[in-house]
Amino acid sequence: MMNDKSRDYVYGLLLCIAFSLCSCGQDDDAEKIACQSERPLEELPWLRAEVQSILDMGEQGNEFYIEKGQLKGQTVFILNNCCALCNSVIPVLDCEGNVVSDLSGLESQGISLENMRLLWQPENFTCDL
Repeated sequence: MMNDKSRDYVYGLLLCIAFSLCSCGQDDDAEKIACQSERPLEELPWLRAEVQSILDMGEQGNEFYIEKGQLKGQTVFILNNCCALCNSVIPVLDCEGNVVSDLSGLESQGISLENMRLLWQPENFTCDL
């Protein structure tokens, strides 16, 4: 039989686990909602961080841009560039910022992205799209 102190500890531990499990699902749902919004740059912290990384590159960052589209019905973000001399692997990321593929890999498989649109470009963008 448990004493009061042991029982309180077990209940407290179970309560912490329950809160942890509930909060994870809410964060995932919030990211999915933000991903579908018209303002993902403001609502997805990882995407804001990508923009900041590009801005931190200085003039070289003026060749980078971010697109939003659909891959097999799911929203994706493409961190693209127009650097003619770069041998770039263009990542395709899901709503959580995970790399799901790269653009050339999709093209080589005959898979095309749908509903593509320019989401962000730097102020001194140097590309002709």
